[in-house]
This record gives sequence, structure tokens and C-alpha cells, in this order.
Amino acid sequence: MKTSNNHVKRLTDNIITGGIEKDDVEIMLKVRMINLMSIIAILILVPLGIVDLIRGSSTIGIFVLVIAAVIIFNQFYLRKSGDYVFPIYCGISLVAAYFFYALITGGVNNTGYLWYFTFPLFTLFLLGAKRGALVTLLLLFISILFFTMNPSSSRFTVYSTDLKIRFVASYLVIFLFSYLFETLREKAQQKLSLKNVELEDTIAELKESEEKLQKAHEELERRVEERTADLVKVNDQLEKEIKERRQAGEALRESEDRYRVLVEESPFGVSLVGKDGRCKYLNPTFTEIFGYGLEDISTGREWFQKAYPDQKYREKVISSWTSDLRDAVPGEPRPCTYTVTCKDGSEKIIHFRPVTMETGDQFVIYEDITERTQLEAQLQLAQRMEALGTLAGGIAHNFNNLLTGIMGNTSLILIDTDPTHPHYKRLKSIEKLVDSGSNLTRQLLGYARKGQYEVRALNVNLLMKEIADTFALTKKDISVHQELESNLHGIHADQGQIEQILWNLYVNAADAMPAGGELFLRTTNVTDKDIKDKPYKVKPGTYILLTVRDTGVGMDRKTTERIFEPFFTTKGLAKGTGLGLASVYGIVKAHGGYIDVDSKKGKGTTFSIYLPALKKQGPENKVTPETIERGKEMLMLVDDEAMILEVGQEMLEMLGYTVIQAKGGEKALTLYKKHKDVVELVILDMVMPGMGGGETYDQLKEINPEVRVLLSSGYSIDGQAKEILERGCDGFIQKPFNMKQLSQKIREILDKEHS
Repeated sequence: MKTSNNHVKRLTDNIITGGIEKDDVEIMLKVRMINLMSIIAILILVPLGIVDLIRGSSTIGIFVLVIAAVIIFNQFYLRKSGDYVFPIYCGISLVAAYFFYALITGGVNNTGYLWYFTFPLFTLFLLGAKRGALVTLLLLFISILFFTMNPSSSRFTVYSTDLKIRFVASYLVIFLFSYLFETLREKAQQKLSLKNVELEDTIAELKESEEKLQKAHEELERRVEERTADLVKVNDQLEKEIKERRQAGEALRESEDRYRVLVEESPFGVSLVGKDGRCKYLNPTFTEIFGYGLEDISTGREWFQKAYPDQKYREKVISSWTSDLRDAVPGEPRPCTYTVTCKDGSEKIIHFRPVTMETGDQFVIYEDITERTQLEAQLQLAQRMEALGTLAGGIAHNFNNLLTGIMGNTSLILIDTDPTHPHYKRLKSIEKLVDSGSNLTRQLLGYARKGQYEVRALNVNLLMKEIADTFALTKKDISVHQELESNLHGIHADQGQIEQILWNLYVNAADAMPAGGELFLRTTNVTDKDIKDKPYKVKPGTYILLTVRDTGVGMDRKTTERIFEPFFTTKGLAKGTGLGLASVYGIVKAHGGYIDVDSKKGKGTTFSIYLPALKKQGPENKVTPETIERGKEMLMLVDDEAMILEVGQEMLEMLGYTVIQAKGGEKALTLYKKHKDVVELVILDMVMPGMGGGETYDQLKEINPEVRVLLSSGYSIDGQAKEILERGCDGFIQKPFNMKQLSQKIREILDKEHS
């Protein structure tokens, strides 16, 4: 049933379209219209013509049938040629002729003229606005001629004047309406055509893009195929390398077997020490040489304790060994010679050839060279400190020389300054600042000698107050508030390092308040139970809490998280090194404490430091009278710094002594030879260019074995100064020193013979 309906639909559509197929919708509408009108006309005219012939109206019947025949011919022409233009013109002409015939004959009950009113509607649509208007007006013009001629024949219908006027007016109205409508429709059609063109262009672009996308897809597939091929090649290469490595591994195992035989049969002792210090292997010759087995010296610690029972010598060997190990390059031997105590107590001189392997293990060869090296007197000394330590010591030495000049000049001014003078307090503050500076250089020297510090019981309240008072003098725009617990526990710490913590925190607070502000200092006793909700685990015990809070600019969370990182600074390269708070963190941790920071942007910063406390209250600082001891002896001052010579001479002369200056060791020897009988004491600088303090001291002792020498240096008493003191030097004074310290040290040496 559905197939039959489709067949009827296709047949009906074919009859109406005349078998013509066009893409233009408007053309197809016109074709359908002319075909439909032609079919209707044929169906009407043929019966009418036949009826007229039967009635005896042969002329009318023939005319009607002729029109019908022309329409039929027009349909055949349309289907045959596919040309729709001629059939449209022909059809409109026939319709116009028929309508005119109906007008002049009157039609049924003189209503034939009514057909005229449909003519403008389809004519303007089929022919367009311009051509349709010409045809429509032409038909009207012919009709008006007919009305004007007013023929009297009985075949023509006579119309009243009123009807004629109404007819013409109505026709014109319908024409104008049809013309206006068609004009608007054509314009709309033009716009629609332009839109269609744009749409077609867009479709074309989309098709072009689709083609490009397809090409890109094909290119991607091609590249994937190429990459897949490359991966296959790489995989093949990888399999080849795995095979080669497997073969290399087998060859390595064979090589290891050969070397194992060589090591087992070697005339030298061999050991393999892991990077964790545990001994992994000893060959039989090692046991023959030393008597020790793997069960005797399973670790490096056991080896050093048994092979070097003398503590001093053991420490020397360990120092040399570790120093040598730090500079080790994998694969390069590091020959060295030591005296080793064997298991039976005998001593042997052993030549070591340790080599660091790529794995970090130590492969060591031991050769017994006791007989060959009995004439050797000394072992090569290991380097005692790294380059950074040497540099730090040099900087501290030079800085201490500068501080000596400052301290000396300050002491000279203080001698002539009454305690009530307004500058007296500031001068004392300068002395304290120089002391603090010397403490810092002492710590720097401590770093240079691997962290030997002076740890003792401290009262943190006194340190906080003293440094805060000095800080307040230098920062007038910052108000310092102190809330210190009266019975604060003491701590066991290095005073210089605690002072360094406080100074760094105070200076950090000042940097956060460039326009001034307030600094709040607080101390209190706490226990581990009071330290809650921390990211670290607190050891049980009693602590003191130091709180330093400022009203500065504060920090955001990101900055707070990095504040203790070394070299991290928000001040810029020209204003900060990023080591201040990092050193604070390190010192607190070294003392077994904890440090927290709480800060918000624009709300200030609070540092909280917890340090393990002593059971008792911190010791009180005892005020000792600053007595200056004077004398009248002749002294020689030896230094390479003109500033030290100048200030030192003034200080000594202020104390009553007669002074001979000597710039450098050579000058000192020359002057001492000349004045050795009157010079009671030589104040000798340890580090000088050319002839140093040690060599100068030895030369002075050769000139006069009874010479008394006070050694002076920006370095600490450790190291070279200690060696000179062990050779008989009478005393040591650390730069910088003030008038009191210098005077007491001089009298201590000069009066020794009378004590």
C-alpha cells in the first residue's frame, strides 16, 4: 500500500512539474503554476468548446477548442524541450486572449470581466515585476480601447460607464498591489540569493577545511607509522644492547673470577671497605701482615682503634685519612704511609694505596715497607683545614685588626672622658659593640677550626637586656618593650652564638620597620607540655621561651616557608646575604632547641625560640672593677699595621711605658739587637708579611734566650699561636683588646718573676 501511494505521488509530481527538474525553487514554482493552470484550462476549455459546438455556437466553440489545442501543444513542447520560458509567455498570451474574449462577450451573465482581476496576480509572478507590468498594462490598454470604441454589434457585450470606471479602477488597484508585492518579493529573493551564495562559500570553505583536516589526519597517521617504525628500531637496538650487556656481565663475572684469584694470591694485603665504613673483604696476605681477621676489624672504627692504639696518633691518622678521602677522585690511587700496630703488638710501617671505586667503596692495598722506611723520620702532615676555613680565619684576623684600632682609640678617649660626660655612655656602647664584633669574629675563627666553642651557663635575660639597650641606642625610631621573667632558668650555651641569634633577630625586625615601630621582647619558663601543636616532636624537659615580636610589614605564607633557607633573602643582593636567619636556625638546632615563626602581611612577625633550660636560675653577671695597671718599663711593639702601631703606642704611653715601634719582623730584629738590654717586653704580632711572628720569635730567642714576649693576633689562641706558646712564649692577647686588658696582660708577664 505504501509503495502504491509513493508511485501515485511521483506520477502527480511529474504531471505538475512537466518532468522538469531545476535547483532554483522559484523556477520550479513557476513551472508548477503554468502546468497546473494549463491542466485546469484544458479540463475546462475542452468541455466548454464541445458544448458550444453542440449548441450551435460554432465560432465560440472553435475558438475555445483552438485555445485548448494551443495549451496542449504548449505542454508537449515544455516536456520535450525543457524550456519553460516560451510556454510561460505562450500560456500568458492565451490566458490574456481568453480573458479579453470573456470581456467582450460578457461570459455567463455578463461576469466574464471578473477573470481580468486574476491576470495581474499570476502574470507579475510568472514574468517578473517589469515584464509582468508591461503585459498587464497592455491588456488593460486593449480593454480600454474596447470600452472607448463601444461597438454596437450584438456579439459584444455593452457595459455601463459606471461599471467601466469601476472595472478599470479595480484592475489598477489589483495591478499596483501585485506589482508592489512582486517587487518586494524579488528584492527579498535577491537577498536570499546573496545569502545562498555566502552559504555556498561557507560550505565550500568548510569542505576545504575538511579536506585539510583529512590531509592532516593522513599526515598524522603517516607520522605515527614512521614513529612506530622508529620505536621498533629502538626496541630492536635496546634488545641488542641488553644482549650485549648480558654478555658483558658474563665477561665481567669471568674477569672477577680471574681478579679474585689474583687478589687471593697477591703478595700485598688487600681490603674492601664499604662506603658505610664496614669491612667487606680481607685477603689472606692482609691477615699474614697484621694478624687481624674480618671478625677482629669488621668496621673502620675497630680498625683505627686496634691499629693505632695511641689516641693522639690515631686522631692524626683519622684526620689525614678523612681529609684525603674528601678529595678522592674515583679510580685514582691515594698513596700514604702509616705506622700500624699489629695484633701481636708489633709495629710495622705500611704503605697504603687506597682507591675510591665508582660504587663509593674503598679498595685498599697494603705493602709492608718497615725495613725499607726505617730511615724515614716523619710522616707527611695532612692539611688541617679546608680553603673556606682558611679564608674565614683570614677575614676574622683582618677584621680583628680593625676592631683593635677602634677599641684602642675608644679606650684612649675614655681615659680622658669624665663618666658624667654625655658622650661617655656612647663610648662605652662602642666598646660593647666592639666586644660583640670580636665575639662574632671568634665564632668565625671557631668555624675555621671546625667549631670549637666555649659553652657555659648563661643568663639569657642579661644578654637580652644588654643587647636590646645597645640596639635601642642605634635605632631611635623603634620603641623596645621588655617583659623578662624574673626567675628565668639558665641555659648551657655559647654566649657568642646566643648574642648572634639576638642581634640577627633585632636587625631583622629593624629591616621590617623602615619607618620605625615597636619591638616586644619576652622571656618565660615553659615545659614540653606547653609546646603543643607543633610540626616537630618536642623532647621532654624544661625550656626557656624567647619571643621577639615586631610591628613591621610582615611576610606572606610563601616567604615564611622559606625564611630559614640559606641564601634566601627578600632584601636584594645589595642589602642581604640570606645567611642571618639561616644561622639563627642552625644555632638553635645545634643547642637542641626549636624555633617557630608566625607572620602575616601587614601584621608584623613573631619569632619564638625554645632552648633547653638548666634546673637552676641563670647566673648573675658579676661587675668587676675596671682597674688599669701602669708601669714605666721600655717595651717594643711589633706589627705590620701602621694603625695598630700608632694606637698601640699611644695606649702604652698612656700607661706610662716607653715604646719602640717596629714595623715587621726584620725591623724588630734589627731594633732589638740594638736595644735588647733595655727592652723588658716585646709585644709581637703573629701574622705579618715576610717574616712572620713565629720566625721572629725564634730569632728573638736566638738573640736573647731570656727575652719576654707577649704574642698578639687577630687569630685565636689555637693553631700557630699555640705552637709558639709551647715553644716558650710568655703570653697571648687576642685582638681586639682595650686598655684594661692590655695593661693587665703586660703586668702579668712583667711581674711573674716577683710572684
